[in-house]
Amino acid sequence: MELKFKNNSIEKYKSNNKDFFDKKGRSKPVITSFKMVGRYKGLCLREYVNGAKHFIVRFRLRGDREKLRIFPVGKFDPTLSVKTGEVLFGTKECEERLFSIVKEHCDDLGRWVKNPNETIRFNKVIKRATIGKVIEAYCKKGFPKIGRAEKFRGVGIRNTARVLIGYNKRTSFLDYDDDDFGEGRVIFRSSKRYNEGPPKDWDDLFKRYPPRKGMVKQNFYNRYGVTSIYDSPLSEIAIENLTGQMIISFRKNFGSYWSKYEVKEDFRRLWKFAISEGYIDVGIKPDPTNGIEDIKPKKKPYKFHLKIFSDDHLELLLEIAEEKSRECPWQSEVIILMPLTGLRGEEIKRLKKTDIKWEHEITWTKDGKKVETFGQIHLRPGVTKTGEEEWINITKEIKDTLENTLDLYKRAPQTGYDYDLSYYKRVPWLFSTRELQFSQVTQVSKETQCTLWQGELP
Repeated sequence: MELKFKNNSIEKYKSNNKDFFDKKGRSKPVITSFKMVGRYKGLCLREYVNGAKHFIVRFRLRGDREKLRIFPVGKFDPTLSVKTGEVLFGTKECEERLFSIVKEHCDDLGRWVKNPNETIRFNKVIKRATIGKVIEAYCKKGFPKIGRAEKFRGVGIRNTARVLIGYNKRTSFLDYDDDDFGEGRVIFRSSKRYNEGPPKDWDDLFKRYPPRKGMVKQNFYNRYGVTSIYDSPLSEIAIENLTGQMIISFRKNFGSYWSKYEVKEDFRRLWKFAISEGYIDVGIKPDPTNGIEDIKPKKKPYKFHLKIFSDDHLELLLEIAEEKSRECPWQSEVIILMPLTGLRGEEIKRLKKTDIKWEHEITWTKDGKKVETFGQIHLRPGVTKTGEEEWINITKEIKDTLENTLDLYKRAPQTGYDYDLSYYKRVPWLFSTRELQFSQVTQVSKETQCTLWQGELP
């Protein structure tokens, strides 16, 4: 089958799903020829199972006709340019790029006498883009991990966003959360500090705060006067022109070893992302982050190393936490559950009420010892730090703490308290906050509730 060399025909064309897999079930691209009427012999469309389409040329070199070679021209992108209103990379752009390539690499009879894959000038830059544009595309993709079919956790996205687009007002409009499977996501919110409503999407955010607008100067929120990659002069440089010395020079303002290491990793992710999205070719040049060494500082003695609570200290801690429960509801219960379950505080605050599976059971050990449990706590992949599903048996001590936590909704001025927690009954999370009022429970969306209730306890 031959395909018409027109943008609308290419955009609508879709190969049969069976053609994307070989006999062993492995995915493979599908190549379709164009009906070119003699123009640009060998020009084809290479289509991938994920829907991506690339222009390629299949050719044989003069004097070496046995080997079939492939030259990548560019990735088909039917998106209309905001400035010109034309397709970003379609048939017109493909012909313009091929014209100079054919002129230099073919003879008068149209035979390939020189391999264009060996000419870096043509085959390396598939879709020219600056580092700033690559950052925007990476944010819109949801901060994916490179080489894995998953995304960062909410905390990981926050750390990455700080280096890429942070130290700027734009990050005050972002909240970071995890779903039940442990994958992070970004939620747009309003900013009370700057009295602005939430952006509609990433395009709206970058339109409000383009590079170098809204930068946070050296103050409490940016003590070292650091600039993000998006707000630095590097954002205007083409991604293929990035060098290791540029990265080393940029991260000098970052103080600690781990801060500099994270900057290097973020540049590495941008480079790999640009390759995976078709901005540059795989063989353009080595990864510019290669060879950048990070010298770890000498470890300092830590006075709390291998220090643990004694039984007396632990008993005192639990006693004080119970006393402070009246002043600090939920926070005291978190502190009590940490030693009882072995969970981190952040993991406990992600629990939902539905994660508590009540079931009274009595078992006996081989030694004849009676073991009484009252159910299990279901740790979803989005709860644990490792992203693995786990279960914790509910003992008598854990049961008492959970029941006390679930009864916090009874606290109200009528029962002798100076605050009202009756709204807690409608909150799906096990641990809430006094900053959330009853009226807000019915107004905020579910995603916003997730952010509010998983935040730091007051």
